[in-house]
Amino acid sequence: MPIHDFFFCQFTLNTHLNCGVLSSYLDPFADWLLKHGFPKSSICLHISKVSHFSHFLKERSVANIESIDKHIGDFIHAHLPGCRCKLWKKLLLIIKEIVEQQQI
Repeated sequence: MPIHDFFFCQFTLNTHLNCGVLSSYLDPFADWLLKHGFPKSSICLHISKVSHFSHFLKERSVANIESIDKHIGDFIHAHLPGCRCKLWKKLLLIIKEIVEQQQI
């Protein structure tokens, strides 16, 4: 199932579709989550997290999926605890609002 079935806000959808090296994996990932019984609200959250990591990789000019392993630790231990990404704060507010409106 494509991620546009989960995200109705064009800004949010464009953010995910242009997130970088992992963007082409978002549709299959959403499909896998759905097939394994994850609720739509959870799928939105997981897609947003993967997209956030992909944007982090994009900022570091990582364009090859084979080289992402060495960046996972930095993302989790250095980036996330002090994350000041304005985009992601706005995105999380939008997702929260949609989830509440849709009662997903």
